Amino acid sequence: RRRLRRPRIAKHLFGHKDLHTNPVSALESAFLDTQQKIERTHNFDAFHSGTTAIAAYRHRNRLYVANVGDSRAVMGCGMGSSRGSGAGPEPLRAVELSSDHRPDREDEKRRILEGGGVVHQSTIPVRQGFGAPPRFMRVGPERVWDRTGRCGLCVTRSLGDLCMRPWVTAIPEVTERELTTKDRLIILGSDGVWDRLSNQEAVDIAARHRDPAAAAREISSVARQRWHQQTQGQMSDDITAVVMHLEFGATPPPTRASSRGAAGGAT
Repeated sequence: RRRLRRPRIAKHLFGHKDLHTNPVSALESAFLDTQQKIERTHNFDAFHSGTTAIAAYRHRNRLYVANVGDSRAVMGCGMGSSRGSGAGPEPLRAVELSSDHRPDREDEKRRILEGGGVVHQSTIPVRQGFGAPPRFMRVGPERVWDRTGRCGLCVTRSLGDLCMRPWVTAIPEVTERELTTKDRLIILGSDGVWDRLSNQEAVDIAARHRDPAAAAREISSVARQRWHQQTQGQMSDDITAVVMHLEFGATPPPTRASSRGAAGGAT
């Protein structure tokens, strides 16, 4: 499904008749079309498996970002009134362009509960002594639970994850932003990046590179190294980064490059 997701979203988005007149509707349709394709062709495999996704589309001076799950888009914005003077990289400020869909987000939690879903932490039994009944303790992050109560998910929107429907939805949240000359670059990253790097750290790395491919590789590499150090090499989440430079005026479209670490990532 990860192989399917990116080309399917892009194909449907750029083939949508209202892309230039209604980009929000086109992005929503592209995500839902991808979800329907997953349901038709990967129904069994997608029952207990899914993926997050994020997409950014620029039309003239407007930027549209659509996401499901906890992949994230971050922009690097200049803090001065003009571009740097060439004496070293210009300091950039990190600005979030998307909001993670997790069960501890109040509006997402309310949506799920009002729809009859269940949100709580995992529970584990704890022995209290010989012969005494175990006590159950809540641990870990809040999760959305399926009808059986045995499968819990840490995101509230995704592609796939059919067992979690209708509470975990594939309808993306779409944000719109007017671009200015202070907006320098965009980073799209999967959750494995943001679990180990702050928004500002990623922007600082990207600001050091003229080549967006090199920036994406370093962001992915730093995230992978931190996963390795903090888990003694035992685990790593999906690590994918995409970096795009923004240009204005009579210049080519934004340059973009990606780097993939572990499988999966942003679209």
